Amino acid sequence: MPQQGVPQQPVPQPGVPQYGGPPAAVPRQPGTVVQAAHSVAAQPVAPAGTVVQQPPRVVQPARPVAQPGPVDGETTQGTGAVDTAATSRIGAPAVVGSRTAGQSAQAAAAAAATSASTLPATAPRPTRTPPTPPTHGTIYGGTGANGATGDGRLRSRRHLPSLRVGAHTASDGALALLGVPLPGAGMVLGYDIDAATASIRLFRPEPTRVALVGGEWAFHVLALRALALGARVAVFTATPERWEGFGEWATGRAGRVATFPPDQAVIVPASAHEPALLLYDVGLTGAPSMTPLGPWQTRLTVLRQLTTYGVPTLQESSVVMAQRLSKAEADLISSTMRLSSEAGAWMQTLTDDGLAVLVGGEERFVRLTLADVEKQLGSPQR
Repeated sequence: MPQQGVPQQPVPQPGVPQYGGPPAAVPRQPGTVVQAAHSVAAQPVAPAGTVVQQPPRVVQPARPVAQPGPVDGETTQGTGAVDTAATSRIGAPAVVGSRTAGQSAQAAAAAAATSASTLPATAPRPTRTPPTPPTHGTIYGGTGANGATGDGRLRSRRHLPSLRVGAHTASDGALALLGVPLPGAGMVLGYDIDAATASIRLFRPEPTRVALVGGEWAFHVLALRALALGARVAVFTATPERWEGFGEWATGRAGRVATFPPDQAVIVPASAHEPALLLYDVGLTGAPSMTPLGPWQTRLTVLRQLTTYGVPTLQESSVVMAQRLSKAEADLISSTMRLSSEAGAWMQTLTDDGLAVLVGGEERFVRLTLADVEKQLGSPQR
């Protein structure tokens, strides 16, 4: 269908179907027969009295241009008619016959206008701008914008209410079930055959009795470690010269170690912060049985050699320690403490710095770990 407002100048030809409107008159020379040409360009006029032979005329209608259907909800603005899927616009009509230069120009303009009108409208593409990194003035810059303070921290907009947790009550029985496991405390001796730390509770709130079957080197080490725990040491011995200057060398001051005759009754104050060690080195029989003990007081009885005279001392002690024993000593202590034959055999093979610790019917074989000051006592021996 031709577009409105575009002038069309079709050339009428007899016996030729017309497309697009009524034909227009074309000037002719007298006595000349003019046949229609296939092109739209103007044809030269033959001289008078000649007959111009033209090839057979084939008229092709203009090829329709398919128009895309309108988008849903879109109205096509055109010549007043509505485009549908069944309706297609038809380009400029075929021009039959010769045209002048003006007519050819008008036909070309009409074809261009028709082609432009048939192209679908293209929506403009949006312009994309690349994202910009955070600049100064945001929370990254830390200037206080968007709820941030000057040092980059967020500003609190409101105060949160404090949590209110109700009180919980528990019975005495439930509280008794609560407990926190703690590592072993007391006097650290060394490590056992399983490479675990070995220690003993040398000082307790109740009176404590400990027996040591060993020599001078062993009870000097135990006395030195008792001083390290803050205890006072009272030595009951028939050879006080062996302890002369021991307290000053160990603690750097006097009054921490004192020596007394074996049968002298002495009251030694003791507390949890300052316990007392009463060391008895009086021979094969051990300490006198009439010596009273109080809280946080520990009596350490040294038996340089184990015989039947020392059996009562073993029986009344809560902790028994022994250096390497002979076979007779091992058999005696095994029968007294009801130990296995295997434990008796272990006691005969201890190293010079080893101790057998018997507590609560269980035996433990420990190797002493010596500090630098303890190494000044000499080589381990019994």
